[in-house]
Amino acid sequence: MPGRYTNLLLEGEDEMNDDFDPSYAGAHTLNTLIDREDILADIKQATDDESQATRVFYITAPGGMGKTFLLREVLRRFQPDGEWYRPDILAASHEVDFYHSDNHTVEGVSWSLYKALGSRERDFTAYLEQRDSWQQAKHNLREALRDLDNSRLHLINRFQSDLHRLTVDRRGVVIAFDTAEKIQYESDRVQRLLKLEDSSTEGGIEELRTWLFNLLAQLPNAVILVAGRPHARLRQDLRTKLGERLIEHELREFREKDSLQYFDEIALMSDEIQQRLSAIPEDTRRLIHLYTGGRPILLALTIDYLVASQQLLPDLLVSYEEALAIAQVPAKLKEIQHKLEVDIVRSLQELSRSSDDVIRSLAWTPKGMDAELLRRITG
Repeated sequence: MPGRYTNLLLEGEDEMNDDFDPSYAGAHTLNTLIDREDILADIKQATDDESQATRVFYITAPGGMGKTFLLREVLRRFQPDGEWYRPDILAASHEVDFYHSDNHTVEGVSWSLYKALGSRERDFTAYLEQRDSWQQAKHNLREALRDLDNSRLHLINRFQSDLHRLTVDRRGVVIAFDTAEKIQYESDRVQRLLKLEDSSTEGGIEELRTWLFNLLAQLPNAVILVAGRPHARLRQDLRTKLGERLIEHELREFREKDSLQYFDEIALMSDEIQQRLSAIPEDTRRLIHLYTGGRPILLALTIDYLVASQQLLPDLLVSYEEALAIAQVPAKLKEIQHKLEVDIVRSLQELSRSSDDVIRSLAWTPKGMDAELLRRITG
């Protein structure tokens, strides 16, 4: 019974390691990918394709469904110590994330791609030479006024040429882009309220989107992962531009068996977490799956709360049979799920961490955060 779970946790507290900090134990430290076998198989097949045709995987899902985790897992598998490693395939070491303001311009994304591909100087000689010239022009006012735009255009062209040559010379290249919805520029409500909208930013995003679409359409011999929240216009633009190159995947919520596996994987992280989670009976775990809708982020936060607070939220103090009856009424289930989200977030906020103000500020800025916007929000 749920009440027994609460008692077991409280009774076992004295046996825990005093140095153990269970805060946020779930989502950010789990290194096992769950229920993504279909898309992994498609990506592996694309890299094994003898035709060496470029494939662009457009991976969509709401926030907290594991898009970034998936990108990182694919890239990890292609590294020298990964199970998919092949010396003839060059994979980026990490994703290029459009969430970050440094990646809101073509030159910014080019530099990020260069670093993600291992800062391979011998493969990007022309690009690096032009980048030195461009940097010098930026610091020379007279030169900047006359030739900076010219130098920047050459910089972008040199990067594309070097990257194209790199993909031709190898069996394949694997790169990943995250938070793709940000290349469809829309100022967020905080920027509008604080009057921090910038027309030059919109122009830069428009140029970046055009450049990226051309890169995806023209780059040979590559597997490119593009992940983001669903965006109708972006999806249509990618379909129009890429045609048969585009392969679409939408990440689904966990099934019950996946959520139960998630519990088991989290429990393996440490003896302390295993001891705390072992007191949760399977029916309660199934109830948690039902009430979280199998959404990975909500499941992770629920587990974090259980581990950190050693107690169940009130809505979880029912039998699985009662929960199933509630689930028969969609409106009631939706109400319970929303209340669960609110209670979890509020409870975790009450744990008072030094990073909480920054985390709350990030939640208000879904289109991205830079130092100036953070300063204005936090005062």
